[in-house]
Amino acid sequence: VTHEATHQMAGNTGLMPNRSGTPVWVAEGIATYFESPSEAAWAGIGGVNEERLKLYRGMAGDEEHAHIDFVVSDDVFMCIDPDQMVNAYGPSWALTHFLMAHHFDKLKQYYALLAERRAKGFKPFSAEENLALFKKVFGEDTDTLNAQWHQYMRTLKTDIEQIIDGDAN
Repeated sequence: VTHEATHQMAGNTGLMPNRSGTPVWVAEGIATYFESPSEAAWAGIGGVNEERLKLYRGMAGDEEHAHIDFVVSDDVFMCIDPDQMVNAYGPSWALTHFLMAHHFDKLKQYYALLAERRAKGFKPFSAEENLALFKKVFGEDTDTLNAQWHQYMRTLKTDIEQIIDGDAN
């Protein structure tokens, strides 16, 4: 419910209006960041979502499809079988989680540029345009950012994993 409510609030407030050309990874990344897991306790906003982390981990070994360029270009959604669309939510959640944790100011700047872009019209942008806008804010060296992202994701643990590993407070 919180996933769809996030989409609705983002649309109603103008943050990400419907049919606005917002990259799918952005819309789904923010919705999954705020959602409560369907079959687990909610860890709160930005908590480690076991379901999304599992989806990310399932794709992380595929260097091409788990690369930051593939995600921010929206190819992660455009190149997947519609029946498997849920699998693209994992990398979208993971990238949003990483950027919220380590590059929040740049992420806000990126969202502001998306809002400017939307103000100019509702035309969806191409993969190349999506990637160019991301690089405008986060820099051209997406390989380094990609490595940082995946390193960060290797450190994330669910509550159960923390208990098993003895990391829980």
